[in-house]
Amino acid sequence: MPVKVWKKVVRIQREFLWGGVRGGNKVSWVKWAVVCKDKSKGGLGVRDVRIVNLSLLAKWRWRLLLPGRALWKDVLVAQYGSHILSNVDWSSFRVPTMASKWWKDICSIDKAVGSKNWLVESLVSHLGNGNSTYFWTSNWIGEAPLSGLFPRLFSLSNHKESTVKDLCVLVGERWTWNFSWRRALFLWEEDLVVRLREVLASANLSCEDDGWSWLPDPDGVFTARKGFLMIWHATLWSLWKARNGAIFANGSFIPKVIVNEIKVMS
Repeated sequence: MPVKVWKKVVRIQREFLWGGVRGGNKVSWVKWAVVCKDKSKGGLGVRDVRIVNLSLLAKWRWRLLLPGRALWKDVLVAQYGSHILSNVDWSSFRVPTMASKWWKDICSIDKAVGSKNWLVESLVSHLGNGNSTYFWTSNWIGEAPLSGLFPRLFSLSNHKESTVKDLCVLVGERWTWNFSWRRALFLWEEDLVVRLREVLASANLSCEDDGWSWLPDPDGVFTARKGFLMIWHATLWSLWKARNGAIFANGSFIPKVIVNEIKVMS
């Protein structure tokens, strides 16, 4: 949704709330952020249009990860690449300049809240046959991607874009891991490899396809409503942090910092 559109929608909502059917510019007695809070928290439960837009865009990212190859997926893969079907983190992929506004919005939701990639942190891969799970960059074992747990080894790997299936070989009844490094490892780096193999000891491939789970939900299923609540809570956290920073920094208040902290794109 273009920024002009949601601003226009919000203005209509505000004018109707404070001006009634006739509308017009009236005094806003309460901040719009308070109006959008739940009724149990002193608000009116009005949905924030910007966050609703983000949650609907995030649903498209979720649908891309689901199994099945519908025609619309084939069209997007032909246009933007096959990584969109198996990779959650798109930060390393360039967005084509001629891409549609809708696609640019979908690619930008990673940075919608604060400076963290909330979407990557909210999705975890369930290992099946390992064909669509990236060994280093997917969050499939442990609490974070292996590229974050072992950044040194990731920088030395010759197979940064390999899947789990590419690096795993079944020997007898055990899975073994075949790593390739761009140079000989130092002793302390060999120790990292030992630790990496210990982490991988619990991994077990199957014949089923890989899957994804939405961490904030007990059932692991993403919906637009759940995405809305996730972004809303993260936005409140960013505001709270900015407020505390202003209080404990000798009372200084820099609006630009808060704007950069809460990037809600359109």
